[in-house]
Amino acid sequence: YLVDPERLLTARQLDAVAQLDEWMLTVAGEVGGAAADIGSSFVGAHSGTASSLVLALAEESDRQGDHKQRTGSSGDDAERDEDTTYFKVLNRARQRLAALASPFALMHSPRLREVVASEDLEHHASLKALIQWLDTSHGADLVTV
Repeated sequence: YLVDPERLLTARQLDAVAQLDEWMLTVAGEVGGAAADIGSSFVGAHSGTASSLVLALAEESDRQGDHKQRTGSSGDDAERDEDTTYFKVLNRARQRLAALASPFALMHSPRLREVVASEDLEHHASLKALIQWLDTSHGADLVTV
């Protein structure tokens, strides 16, 4: 059986998937490849990557208590909690995708560099070092096939 992760997502999570898909296509466009070919910018990415990632991160967020069910709270508080969770999931998804970025994408995508630079995560330290190295004359030696 084939399970489509999008069938398990809420409307808000589907919106996060659309935002993430758009971001990946924008990065792919900045890299200069075919905008539809996200796999050349994010190693292993495919058309279902965004929905799978949002589903996994939403479940992870629930386990960590980011999304708290409030009893007796106003609708505004619940909506604010949902917004906070939405943005956390979206940011975490971009961070995870940055870890899959090809060196060529890191060289050419300002949006991708922005995500790597904005976070002080341990696994991004190696990406930051790679960007520094690529920014030197070494990066000019890279050619695409």
